[in-house]
Amino acid sequence: MPYAAVKLARPPLLTTAGRGPNMHAMSDGGRIGNRALVVGMLVLAAVLVGLPAFVPADAHVVRSVLFGVEVLLPLGSIGATVAVMVVFHRDGPARFVVRAGGFMVPGSRVFPLWLAVQLLFFSAFGGHTVDGWAHRALFGFTGVPGGLFPIVNSVLAALLFLLLIPLVVVGLRDRPALLLTRDALVVLDPLGSRTYPWEALTPWSAVRAGRLRTMVLPVVRPDLVVKRGPGWWGSKVTFGLADVHPWFFADAARLYVSTPGRRAGIGTQDEYDRLLLDLGVRVGA
Repeated sequence: MPYAAVKLARPPLLTTAGRGPNMHAMSDGGRIGNRALVVGMLVLAAVLVGLPAFVPADAHVVRSVLFGVEVLLPLGSIGATVAVMVVFHRDGPARFVVRAGGFMVPGSRVFPLWLAVQLLFFSAFGGHTVDGWAHRALFGFTGVPGGLFPIVNSVLAALLFLLLIPLVVVGLRDRPALLLTRDALVVLDPLGSRTYPWEALTPWSAVRAGRLRTMVLPVVRPDLVVKRGPGWWGSKVTFGLADVHPWFFADAARLYVSTPGRRAGIGTQDEYDRLLLDLGVRVGA
């Protein structure tokens, strides 16, 4: 049954007010991966933090440019925050990324953008701190009162850096993500994973959804579920951080729960093409 007809034949799997039923499959070609974006932001942050130490105090033009960059970084952080809000509340495309042995849903741009907010702020604060240590006389950081400022700034910068480490680790692991394999539905959480064998799930006609576009999996064999890391999410799948349309993912997962004979093809291009056809998804949006 075409995807639009499925939406008309039964209540929607997920409440997404104002979203139309016409789905498009989008190509993943040319898309810079989230891990590459995180690495690029780390390199940029390292340059912005360390560069002031190598700029002489009398290089007025260069120092003016650095000052302008430090002023713009908080504005960039605000812009990244707005982008996070926009991407988080926007449905992704109706597509999977075909990987050997599975269909993968990569994380959306929400997490890299949120990390960018933190790194931009850290770059501005850390760069100013390094500049203060390298050119203490220029900033008036001399004597007992003045000497306390770079120390306090350094402590705050170190604390901020320690808080950023877990976020950077999650970004470099390219989490969160979703995965359909021949054996299970896998949720790769930021700090762990949850593996739901198909036998642990029951076919569903509707899935509970909340305001943040979440899906609660109907688990009938919890003894088969394998969880690693914190169990904060229970059996909930959150789509705000996933680069996929919630209806598409829910219908695809339901199809493989209901038709065990199709699971052997998961991870192949032929099965992916067949899946898109069965769900009425138009290719090449």
